[in-house]
Formats: sequence, C-alpha cells, structure tokens
Amino acid sequence: MGLLFWLFDSIVDYLFFYNDNFSNLLILDVPTHEIYVRSSFLLIMLILGVLSSKMIYEHNLTLQENETRFRKAVENFPFSIALIDQNDDPVYFNKKFTETFGYTHEDIPTMEKWWELAYPDEEYRKEVYSSWMDSCSSVIRGEKLCRSEWKVSCKDGSVKDIEFHFTKTDGDQGMLIFNDVTSKKEAENALFLDESRLEALLELNNMIDSNIREITFFALEEAVKLTRSKIGYIGFLSEDESIITMHSWSRNAMQTCEIKDRPIEYRVADTGIWGEPIRQRKPIIINDFSADHPLKKGYPEGHVSISSHLGVPVFDNDNIVVIAGVGNKEGDYDSSDVRQITLLMKGMWNIVKKKRDDDKFREYAEELARKNKELESLDIMKNEFLSNLTHELKTPLISIKGYAELLHEGQLGSLNNSQSKGVSNIVMSAEKLHKRIDSLLCMQNVQSGNIQYDIDVIHVSDVLEKVLYETKLFQGDSLPEIKRDFPASLPFMLGNLNYIEMVFSHLLENAVKFTPVTGSIKVSAYPENGCLHVTFKDTGIGIPKERIPDLFRRFYQVDGSMTRKYGGNGVGLYLCKSIVEGHGGTISLESEPDIGTQVDVILPVMKPTDTY
Repeated sequence: MGLLFWLFDSIVDYLFFYNDNFSNLLILDVPTHEIYVRSSFLLIMLILGVLSSKMIYEHNLTLQENETRFRKAVENFPFSIALIDQNDDPVYFNKKFTETFGYTHEDIPTMEKWWELAYPDEEYRKEVYSSWMDSCSSVIRGEKLCRSEWKVSCKDGSVKDIEFHFTKTDGDQGMLIFNDVTSKKEAENALFLDESRLEALLELNNMIDSNIREITFFALEEAVKLTRSKIGYIGFLSEDESIITMHSWSRNAMQTCEIKDRPIEYRVADTGIWGEPIRQRKPIIINDFSADHPLKKGYPEGHVSISSHLGVPVFDNDNIVVIAGVGNKEGDYDSSDVRQITLLMKGMWNIVKKKRDDDKFREYAEELARKNKELESLDIMKNEFLSNLTHELKTPLISIKGYAELLHEGQLGSLNNSQSKGVSNIVMSAEKLHKRIDSLLCMQNVQSGNIQYDIDVIHVSDVLEKVLYETKLFQGDSLPEIKRDFPASLPFMLGNLNYIEMVFSHLLENAVKFTPVTGSIKVSAYPENGCLHVTFKDTGIGIPKERIPDLFRRFYQVDGSMTRKYGGNGVGLYLCKSIVEGHGGTISLESEPDIGTQVDVILPVMKPTDTY
C-alpha cells in the first residue's frame, strides 16, 4: 500500500509540479519534503499493516480455539452426533456415536453404507428412508429441526430404539443427533406389561363364579398376549412331580394342532426339552427350537410347529405345582418374558388353589350338613328308642321289685337264710336298675327341654343320710371308708327332692366306684355365703387334668376300658350338671391321677321370702 502511494505521488509531481526527469522524481532526485511525506505515509501504512496482521492472526486463533472447543464439546456430548456434507454423506462421528452403535467413519464412509448397515431389513429400510426424505424436505422448507424415531441395528447385532433430530448447519451441511431411548422404551414396555398383568390378575380375582378351567384358560391367553407369543399351554403336576396333566391349551394352539387324540397325562421322565423346567427347577428359554439339542425328541405328526419356546415352573413352597409354556414369539424370549409369565402364573395358582380349597370346603360343608341331618334323624330315633325302652323296662321292673320286696319282708311266706339273701340281691339289683332307668328318663327330659321340677322343701341332711344308707345297704362290705361331715341342722332349700337325691346318689356312687376299698370317701356339707356347699371327696384313681372339661358331656367317659371295668353309661355327671344348674346352682370338679377327686356342688338355700 505504501509503495503504491509512493508511485502515485511521483506521477502527480511529474505531471503537475515538476518538469524534471520522472526517474529522478521516483527515486534519484526526490525533493526533501516529498521524502518526508512519502516516508510518513509508508510508516503509517507499515504500522497499519502490522496491526491488521495481528488482528487477523488473533481472529484466526480465536476461530481455531472456538472450533477446538466446539469439537471437544461435540466429541464429549452425551448424545451421538453425526455431521453430513452437502451430498448427505457423513464427515464426522463423535465418540458417543461409536459407543452407541459400534460404527466408525471407516465403517460408514457414505450415507448409502449407513442405510445398508443400520437397516439390514429391506422393507424396514424403505420405510425409514421414506421418513428420512420427508424430514429432509421439512428442514429444507425452513423448519429448523425435525424429529423421528426408528430402530437401528448396531455393529454387534443388537437393535436399539433411537430418537433422531436433524437440522441444517451453515452452508449445505447438516447435523444428526441420535438419542438412545432403548432403556426408556424397555421401561415403558415393562410398565405396560406390569399394568396388563395386574389387570389380568384383577380380572382373575373377579372370576368368582368361574370354574378352574375357565380361570386357567384366561390366564394362559393373557400369558400368550403378554409375551407376544403365538401358542401356550398349562399343565398341573402330581404331588410327587412325576406326572404332568395337561389342563389348558391356548386358542391358537387348539386351532392349529391336527392331532386328534391328544394325550392328557405325560410322565416327566419321558418328556423332551419342554420338561426341562421341571427337571432343572428353573425357567428355560429356547429361542432357536430348530437347533440341535440332546434332549429333543421331536413332536408327533400334526403337532403345532415350534420355532421358540419358554417354559416356566410355578412353585408352591418347595414343590412344583404348575408348568406353563409359551412359544413362537416373533423376537427372542428374555428375562422380561420370564418375569411376566412367572408372576402371572403364580397369581393364577393362588386363585386356583383358593378355588380348590373353597370347592373342597363347600363339598365338606354339604357332606357335613347331610351327615348332620342323618345324625339328627338318628338322634330322634335314638331318643324315641330310649324313651320306649325305659318305659317298657320300667313297667315289668315295678312288678319285679314289688314282689321281691314282698318276698323279702315275708309277706308271701317265710324264707330261709339263703332264700332271703337271694331275694335281697334281687331287690338291690332292681333298685339299681330302677335308678338307671330314672337317669335315662331324666336325660331325655333334659335334652328335650321338657324337664319339670316339682318344688319341695328339702332338708339336705336327710337326703345325704338316705343316700349314705342306701349306698352302704347296696354295696355291702366292699366299700371304702365313708366319712360323714355335715351337721343335722343344715339350711333348707327349694327343689325337686327326687332329682336332688339323684345328684347326690350319682356323685357318691362314682366316688365308691373309682375308689379302692383301702381308700376313703368324705361327704361334707356346710352353709357358705347364702348357699349350701356339698362336697364329695375321694382318694380314688383320679382323672387326667386335660380330660376334666369333657366330663360333664353326655355319654363321655375318660377311658372306654373303664366302662368295662367299673360299669356306668356316661350320663351321670351330665345329668348332675343339668339338674344342679336347673336349681340355680353350680357344680365343679378337681382331680389328680392316683391322688383322688373332689366334686363341689353349690345350691341356693331357701330364703324367708321364698314361696313354693
């Protein structure tokens, strides 16, 4: 710039100011002031040139630093980025791109190669390419950014869900941003499957009135749907896990299978690959059913063709109870499919198990009701039989007892000692039998609720004396020692004399029956808190503590062998309790084996205001 000014100034001086030689004005004979002017301008131009060069250098350096920072940011960007030129061919891939897809720029030098590698399926490639061209058109029309979502095949063979963002940069270049949403899609799909499974379980829980076959068929169809399979089956295992009973086939399997007489039961030991979940006790996935396998046994003609299979055992505690299988999924079975079918079938089994239990309980309840009805009929028959029997026995017994007493008293002639002793035994036996019959009649009245108490004023001391006398009379010398501990002036009570005597007689008879002759029995009676407390205490064989609560049940005896050894019909304590409570009293029993038994009877005494 300075040299041009020097030349320009020399020409001006030559033409307008000096007639000297041009070469002198240019170089050889330049006037002094011109030298100053030209030198100053040259210096200014030099300074300006240096400053301009420095500014340009610094600007270029800044651009280089910005580009470096940009490339570093792009290289470390969390999304995959590709830059493409005006021909749509890739010129740059960042590090995340290679990490995501496995491809480098050497693998994909052109966009054509990208289509070939990323979309090996031709039909899908056409679909994606058409969408890509539409996206490019929208960007060309002025939209700054377009978005699409496609599946991409990676270098390692995996397929990922990728979200694409495309925009034009300066010039004719473009930028592609790839966001890997595979995990997001898997999470969304897992959530969708979980929701679908929960809906299926809710529907199963609502199938209250459905039978087990309807429940299992519904669960199987849902399992096929959740795993995106084509066929499925459910089988129940025997308790020893040796036999599979096929229970349900999916609708598609039933329509496709051409085997007419399908077996229902299979021995686990004879099954092929589909029995492996039972033998290995874990889910088994076979995504290539055509591959060789040592356990494959093939399938019969007409069987559904199988390309893949997933078998899952269902456990109840440690036992396998169900095997569920699905097959012919378009893709590969994975752990998500195992999880869905396992949880669904576990829920189904819990419902089936409850259904079975409910059915068994219903059958049991119906059977129990039928048995109870039969027992009620038998009970009525028994009561009628006992009632008729006791009346039929009592009628001739009265005659026997009456004539025996007449003979014993000598009203029908004198008897020698042997005859008198024999007649005495007849009288005592008839009296015992009479009491047994009265007990049975009393029991019938108690049970039917028809018992009526004719109220008398009872002097308990007299009743106890009579019971003690008759016991000694009937038992003779084979009695344990009986101690009497009650005053003659006990308070009166209101009640039925015959029934109260029956209670005391039964209690004393039991004490005598279970006490050896070397033992002792103590009969006590005394007033206590406005009541009369009567106690029968013996040193007999005693009763186990756990049997005491059952003693007052009708026809209950501690040990059946005791009936044979000691006699009795098991109604004594039952009657005693009924009669005592009917008189407003209580009865209780305490006992220890080999030590003895104590029975306490508490009855209300007669009050001055009582009437009868």
